[in-house]
Amino acid sequence: MTPDLDPTPRSRIAASGTVSIDDRGRIVQVGSRLARTLGHAPEALVGRPIESLVPAATLREAGQDAFRLFFDASPYGQVLVDARGTIVLANRALREIVGYRESELVGRPLTVLLPERHRAAHQHLLRGYFEDPQVRMMGSGRDLTARHADGTEVPVEVGLSWLPWGGVEHAVATVADISARSRLELQLRRANAGLEEFLQVASHDLRSPLRGIRDLLDWVRDDLDGPDGAALPDVQRNLDRIGLRIDRMQTLLDALFAYARSAGGAWSAAEPATPAPVDVGDVVRGILELDPLPPGFELELDVDVEPFRAVRTPLETVVRNLVANAVKHHDRGGGTIRITARPDGTWCRIDVRDDGPGVPAAAHDRIFRLFQTLDDGPSRSGIGLALVKRLVGTHGGRIEVISPAAPDTGRGAVFRVWWPRFPKRGLHE
Repeated sequence: MTPDLDPTPRSRIAASGTVSIDDRGRIVQVGSRLARTLGHAPEALVGRPIESLVPAATLREAGQDAFRLFFDASPYGQVLVDARGTIVLANRALREIVGYRESELVGRPLTVLLPERHRAAHQHLLRGYFEDPQVRMMGSGRDLTARHADGTEVPVEVGLSWLPWGGVEHAVATVADISARSRLELQLRRANAGLEEFLQVASHDLRSPLRGIRDLLDWVRDDLDGPDGAALPDVQRNLDRIGLRIDRMQTLLDALFAYARSAGGAWSAAEPATPAPVDVGDVVRGILELDPLPPGFELELDVDVEPFRAVRTPLETVVRNLVANAVKHHDRGGGTIRITARPDGTWCRIDVRDDGPGVPAAAHDRIFRLFQTLDDGPSRSGIGLALVKRLVGTHGGRIEVISPAAPDTGRGAVFRVWWPRFPKRGLHE
């Protein structure tokens, strides 16, 4: 026994005899029965790795068995194919996707899983892959389908890789069933197409008549006796009421278009939807420069967060709508709006606080729904907060309302927005 080996047996295995090994997997003692079976003197085996007692073929067989178990347990469909295009292995998930039993796939050409229109080109593509094997997605930019056993086609995504099996290179195709995602994408395309049609109809069939009605009102006023129709006060009052309704309809249409456009994130050709450093303070100051607060209102700004990467226009639209909402729904001649911004983990938490009448608890969810508003003023479309919620959600954030903001007075509301400080890939493409 070599002196550097731990003489204390760590484990034992039973086969044709016994063997003891140390914690490094080296033999420290061999039973005489096992030594005779192996054709060695017991002392000749001491110090050797335990693997030396196992024939290489046995190791290969054990490894292949382990690989088969791992391969079959994968949650993704996988199929192992040789250079001739013959299926060597097909795991359980793959068989569930295409509706075949294992015996119906192993030994058959891979073309059994391909729609007939793609089979002619398959052998050429397979040969090209084996000449230059590399990990890649298959059919990038194309809609791929697999042929089910019942003859239907299953939308799939396929990734290709390669590995040696039995000393020979094989291709491995990893197959994901994307039927559910394809249905959702189809529904989304249909919904977007319907929305686009609505926008076109609204623009042509609603805006034009509104402009025509507004022109008619102006002409009627010009025809009235006296300046501004002073001689006909009842008529003038009714004309004013019609004008208010036209203005409200125009506001509603503008808000609907803004809400519809927010779904796709397409803001303008001049500003691609690419995140860039954004300073919340600059955003608020820019809003006030273009749309100052009415007399009697003041805004307090408290920003303590470093600039972060975001798409500026949606964030600016959210803040602008929340400020406008605080002004529109205030029940007094003036008030104070306070905006604070703080880092909150991976988010920037932005609070827009007002000292208005607040939001009843029963309406906290309702105010974010389309066409819902707490009052019925001429400039109320019931879309502003729905637009805010959609924009926040589209860009990976969330929003809530806290009211009353001041429990001691029972007044005010805080609209709290969590906007991601670290944009995720895919949300802005």
